[in-house]
Amino acid sequence: MPHAVEVIGRHPRLLWPWLLFWVPTYRRGGLCQEDVSLVLRRTARHTDLHDRQEEEPADLDERQRLLLAAVDELCADRMISDDTWRALSDFYSDRQLSVLCFIVGNRAILSMVSNTFDR
Repeated sequence: MPHAVEVIGRHPRLLWPWLLFWVPTYRRGGLCQEDVSLVLRRTARHTDLHDRQEEEPADLDERQRLLLAAVDELCADRMISDDTWRALSDFYSDRQLSVLCFIVGNRAILSMVSNTFDR
């Protein structure tokens, strides 16, 4: 079955608005590519039916561990706890943390579409 982006691409009225949202969030949202990649992989572990159980790097620093904790909380509770938000605020601005939520949410949307069509 088709990949989620291919499914969205079948409906051009959805594709272009989605791209206008996703590309700036992903590329210019204020998180470095390494952080975005870490967040996307962790979100996929929560949301993809065909979970690719990748090993996490053993040498994660405190910032990266907090990012993963935030993803875990977003996927489980649909929000980042106050304690995790405060701890992440030592490393990221409120703007960057809002982008983190958008990245996790968008990846979850793509997983839902992909899980539905990829059976």
